[in-house]
Amino acid sequence: MQKSEAKGRELVPSAHEPRHCSFVQVDFGPTSKRASPWSNAPQVSSAASGPGVFLLLAPRGGPGTRAQVCACSSGSRNNMTQPILHCLLLLHAARGLMAQVQLWPMNATVLLGTNATFNCSVQQQWVAMAWLLKSDVVLIITRDHGPAINNLRYTAQNYSTAQESTWAFTVIGVRQNDTGPVSCDVQNIQKQTAFLDVQESGTVAILGGNVTATQGDLAYFQCQALGWRPAPTVSWTVEGRAVNADSYNVSSVDWGNLFNTTSTLGVVANNSAPVVCRASVSTMPAPLTGTAFMSVVAKPSQRSQTVLIAVTVSIVLLVVIVIVIIIIVVFCCKRRNAKKSSYQDEMRKTRSQTEERQNSPGKQGMDNLGYATDNHSGVVHGQYSDSGFSQPSSTNTPQTPSTSCVHASNAPGLVCTHHSALKKYRQATIV
Repeated sequence: MQKSEAKGRELVPSAHEPRHCSFVQVDFGPTSKRASPWSNAPQVSSAASGPGVFLLLAPRGGPGTRAQVCACSSGSRNNMTQPILHCLLLLHAARGLMAQVQLWPMNATVLLGTNATFNCSVQQQWVAMAWLLKSDVVLIITRDHGPAINNLRYTAQNYSTAQESTWAFTVIGVRQNDTGPVSCDVQNIQKQTAFLDVQESGTVAILGGNVTATQGDLAYFQCQALGWRPAPTVSWTVEGRAVNADSYNVSSVDWGNLFNTTSTLGVVANNSAPVVCRASVSTMPAPLTGTAFMSVVAKPSQRSQTVLIAVTVSIVLLVVIVIVIIIIVVFCCKRRNAKKSSYQDEMRKTRSQTEERQNSPGKQGMDNLGYATDNHSGVVHGQYSDSGFSQPSSTNTPQTPSTSCVHASNAPGLVCTHHSALKKYRQATIV
């Protein structure tokens, strides 16, 4: 069926429609109240009068609004199906005539900080157009003077033509609290409402940074996306290729008006490659990414492991031997230093005693009160002469001698005197 052509306020059916079908608009009379919006789903009532059908597309506003009426007649009461069907099709085609004020888009989703634009058009005479954001009037446009801007965040642009008036309303730098209904209310005509949704992008990072894994093992990466609205879509790529969704999990937590999302990836370490976590919402031109690098090391063979163990054991044994040698050397050095110190102490003690005797006035030695001369002829035993010291020719039964040594004033060295109960000897030692 072809679309009917409009003539004034009456729509005349085409040649393919019943000859007695007509479509007219009916005013319910003036009113001082503002007309309410028409329903998107019209209410249809029917009533038969004689051999025909009348279908009424009724508004919800009551008096002061308009209704669309389709009237079709038939030559027989028994054939009412076709007129009713044609009226329904005509009413469906006429629904556009009811929308006196048009607003689009009906749902706008934008990213935080960007601009949101809505368009409102009206085909009949109007006086003032008000734009409301969450029930607050933020901008008023008059047909004669244009927009009255009180806030620079809200602007309007005129795109009107001779057939209709169209204005574009823009919210500059949308905020999170701008989320909500946006309405275009044309004074005394109609009010249409759309919805504004503001999305927000947060941060994304791979926790732990780079990972080193053995070839063939599983390497794990954890991605964290914080401060998003709504919860972001998270995906992974390894070496530039997308990872199957079965290889990672995603969980989100609602934190006030924002969402925190965590994803864990397990990937088989085959080759060293960059690992990228991608997070985005629908309004973002490109996702935010976090990158880490996976370093893959070759799995050691059995022979390599044996060689590695042997080298490790050899190094450990060498270190132990070196430590033992160092301990022995240190012990010997300490012992030697201790002996040397003891010998030096004894020498210092003897030297000190000798110096004390030499420095004592009037004494060069000690008198041996038990000394007595022998009756043998010759050199007296124990006395010093130019020819030297004489030794005794014989001794009686050995007795434990008593020895006294002093420095001789007329000869170098020490002069020692030996005496016992039987014989007395005097011996001088020259150094």
